[in-house]
Amino acid sequence: MKMVKKILLGTLAVAAILTFASCGQREEAGNSEMIDVDAGSKKASINYTNEGDSLARGFKTLQTDHLDAICHITNNVNIIETPTDSLKTNGVMGYIFNLVKNEDETYAFTIAGVRYNQKTGTIDAYVETFEDVEADKLESDLPTGTPASGETYADAFGFRLADRTTVDALLAQQKAAGKENQLDLWIDVVANDGKSVGRTGTAGTYTVTFYGADPQRTKKTSNGLEYKNTAAPKLATVVVAKDQVHKPFVKEGETEGKLDNMQADIGFYANVQKGQTLTGEWVFDAIRMEAEEIEE
Repeated sequence: MKMVKKILLGTLAVAAILTFASCGQREEAGNSEMIDVDAGSKKASINYTNEGDSLARGFKTLQTDHLDAICHITNNVNIIETPTDSLKTNGVMGYIFNLVKNEDETYAFTIAGVRYNQKTGTIDAYVETFEDVEADKLESDLPTGTPASGETYADAFGFRLADRTTVDALLAQQKAAGKENQLDLWIDVVANDGKSVGRTGTAGTYTVTFYGADPQRTKKTSNGLEYKNTAAPKLATVVVAKDQVHKPFVKEGETEGKLDNMQADIGFYANVQKGQTLTGEWVFDAIRMEAEEIEE
């Protein structure tokens, strides 16, 4: 089947600045060997050089369905001496969620991805949903998408989280802390039921928020959540609409937006440009509702 990609319509709020559970892996696609999982922890890492003739992609996911989580992505930048329009990044690190496997063995999923654009000196991001992806086609046949309307995009890739001045300041701050050429970002994915604490978006949608520091999401009630670090810079917010949520979130005889109907795989995604090395780490935290009954 042909794969179709839609760029999500959402609300973009740009500010001034960039956890694989120890469950094992169940699904993977593309060149997933590029991603190393730290067994017994909530970490995965990548230190992969793409020696092939084209872009290399892959993902690994958690063992069981989960509702959502927050993911800390660290990108250890490998400097491109002379970046160009055709070579301006090592690659993309992403958080894959709402992943389901169809009866015909194809995949449907959503990716929140980030990259350091060395040509422009910016941090760019995207949130995209994919449908009918054949496992053996993920690496080679991913088509170019169309930017969502109503958002400010850097190019066809996605939108800008941080301008050059902000990124330069961030890199200087990291260097002073002994973390030269390191960029950090937190991506929070929240499943909404329209009523629970922290989940009051439209029932059956996902809210994806990019942060420049750890918002320290914690569980407040069985369905809800709160944030300890309310000062964490919120870089952008994108809403995944109900018609872009892959797993049916309404079962016969049940209430729309019931959270246990939104449980699906989450995990790690990466792509690496030809001839480039992508180095970094993912850490999941506050993973919610793993294959358990959810109280009302």
